[in-house]
Amino acid sequence: MIKILIVEDEIPARKKLRRFLDQVKETVSVEAEIDTVLEAVSFLKKNKIY
Repeated sequence: MIKILIVEDEIPARKKLRRFLDQVKETVSVEAEIDTVLEAVSFLKKNKIY
C-alpha cells in the first residue's frame, strides 16, 4: 500500500487529485489533505506515514 499526503492549496485541484486517487484505492491510501507546506511539515513531524 502506498501512503499519500496531498498538499495542495487550491480546493478544486485537491478534489480532482482525490477523485483520481479514489479510483486506485486498492493500492493507495490518502493519509491527509493539507493546504500548505508548513502544515505538511508539521503533520509529518507528528505522524509517520512512511
